[in-house]
Amino acid sequence: MINTTDFPNRLLGGIDEIINRAFEGINAVTEAIAPGIYRFEDDDHYKLRLDVPGFTRDEISISLNDSELTVKGELDRDDPFLSNFEKSFNLPEDINSEEIEAKLDLGVLDLSFKKQKQETPTSRTIEIS
Repeated sequence: MINTTDFPNRLLGGIDEIINRAFEGINAVTEAIAPGIYRFEDDDHYKLRLDVPGFTRDEISISLNDSELTVKGELDRDDPFLSNFEKSFNLPEDINSEEIEAKLDLGVLDLSFKKQKQETPTSRTIEIS
């Protein structure tokens, strides 16, 4: 004879086990997550694109120290889906550090670094006076 008092417990225990297995790979975020990063280059510029959805202009800072560029995202508010991040990049030597542009639009931070023109050596004769 089947004991019907054990049936609901076995059924619920099985569902509980299935749910636990389905969610065992999902953990709380405990470390800073770096945004998606994309690099481009054309004849005149280096370009860097970072995905920073949910961050405002006031929550993002960009600094340049020698040839190291650092982008930080620090939240001024509680948000269960976002976390602070910091990412540094070593920039090429041929950028003009005075002509760096940054634009934030719809969760995408675009940085543009103008390349310095390399002077091509020319040949000439120098007269002695």
